[in-house]
Order: sequence, then structure tokens, then C-alpha cells
Amino acid sequence: MITHNHFYYSLLRYCDVRREESLIIGVLLIFPAAGEVHFLYPNNLKRLQVAFPDCPIRTIQDYFEGFKNRATTAGDKLLVVNNSIKGIAKFIADNFLAEDASALQFSEPRTGALAHNDLELITRNFYNRYLKTYKSENILEPSTADNIPDYFTISTTFQGPQVPRWSMTAK
Repeated sequence: MITHNHFYYSLLRYCDVRREESLIIGVLLIFPAAGEVHFLYPNNLKRLQVAFPDCPIRTIQDYFEGFKNRATTAGDKLLVVNNSIKGIAKFIADNFLAEDASALQFSEPRTGALAHNDLELITRNFYNRYLKTYKSENILEPSTADNIPDYFTISTTFQGPQVPRWSMTAK
């Protein structure tokens, strides 16, 4: 049964299992009633690279291209998908990325209410909510800490073995 008042979304995360941290790097939007799938991702991954210097940026960009291509053709397959969280989770695993212990992982699908039929507006809102921070050109890299204006003082203390704690105070 396809209802016309909801859609599904799943967040793509880059996970660093050693540090037990992750960042959202993509959003998959699924509109069963319209038969459309949209994959959103940032063009600039500098934020990810600063947070995880060892992450394979080029490989992730290749995945983005593959997900984008699959999203354009996956809408036809929605007609045979069970319109439930489990059905959509299986659709994602079968068509985009299987659940495993890799660094890229889609979240459990969530349901969103369709307040209107402007899918482009919904897509823009999701991009702004989850990926807008990647557009910032002013991401402070660890090596540029010396470039902070001199009206701030940076101090570093260590809590436990090799766990730095940064603080900034105004002069």
C-alpha cells in the first residue's frame, strides 16, 4: 500500500570505529508515492578531511557518484517495495549499500510527513539541515591554529593519556 502523505530518509555517515566518531556526509530521500529517490551529498569534503585526516576522500567521492547514479534509476524499483521501515531498509541495502562494518553506513530509515508536494523544497531543506556546514570555507584546520586573531588565547591541557582539551578565552 503506497500512501501519499509521507517519505523516508536515511543519513549516510562516515564512521571511524577506532575513535568511535562519525559525521553525516550524505542524505538519501525516498518518495514512494512519486517514485523518486534523491541522494544528497556535499561537493566539498574539507570538513570530513579535517575531522578524519586518514579518510579516503577520493573513494568516498566515487561512492557519491555511484549513489547518485543509482538514485536516478532506483525510483522504478519502488513500486515493488514494501512501504514500511523494514521494506525501505531492505531497498537501501539491496540498491545502495549493504549493512556491514565498513566506514560508510546508512542509518535506519526514518519517516517524514509530506506537508506539501514540492519535493525540490523538501530536498533543499534536508540539504540545509544536514549538509550545509560543508559549504563553509572557514573550517579551522589543526595546522592553522596559529592564525587565530590575537584577541583569543588558546590553551591546551591533557586529561589522561594523550587526550588534549582545547579552550579559547577572550583576552
